[in-house]
Amino acid sequence: MRDLLLFFMEHIQVLEIAVALTALYWLIKNCTISWHEVGSASMVPTIMPGSTQVLNRFAYSLRLPFLRHTVIDWKHPKRGDVIMFLCPNRDYQLLGKRIIGMPGDDLRIEHGVPYVNGECLIDEDTPEELEETLKELKSKKEKIFTVWEKYKGRYWKTLRDPEDLDHEQKVINMKVPEGCYFVMGDNREHSTDSREFGVVPRSLICAKLNYNASEL
Repeated sequence: MRDLLLFFMEHIQVLEIAVALTALYWLIKNCTISWHEVGSASMVPTIMPGSTQVLNRFAYSLRLPFLRHTVIDWKHPKRGDVIMFLCPNRDYQLLGKRIIGMPGDDLRIEHGVPYVNGECLIDEDTPEELEETLKELKSKKEKIFTVWEKYKGRYWKTLRDPEDLDHEQKVINMKVPEGCYFVMGDNREHSTDSREFGVVPRSLICAKLNYNASEL
């Protein structure tokens, strides 16, 4: 009987260690760093479908997993960051988009081109030249066209598809509410983003997408 008791005590200790290690792994995965396989093409050419990305859940705050409760904030998201967030209009699905509009911004979106506080973010052409280029490429049945955007030294590339460009789409004029962010996919004609589901509250931002893990 004594031997049986010792046997159970030893195995209980092993089980306790296993449970503790499992809990530690779960906390690291859900509170700090985790991996995410991309299934959407909405962030092409920056992020390709099927690639594996590293999500930095520790970039902006410490959050309690699954409770959507922030313990402490230590950094605000910046314009140009690619963030992962829970989309309330899509059953809190985890989505990844780029921040274009910051809290308090006067924002205008026309034909996928963002204007922030009166400043056009495209890097090279004027909006009028870009519009003419897209029309010309569409007439030639060209499939893709890349456009660089920038803001205060940060650059990112967007993908335009003249074949699917809707020249009659409505113009968005808005002031981004405090505590919220306006996000867009880099694949402008093939992205469901704030142009459709609205702004993203800070409380629903889960992580910052840092780099492509498949290239490590």
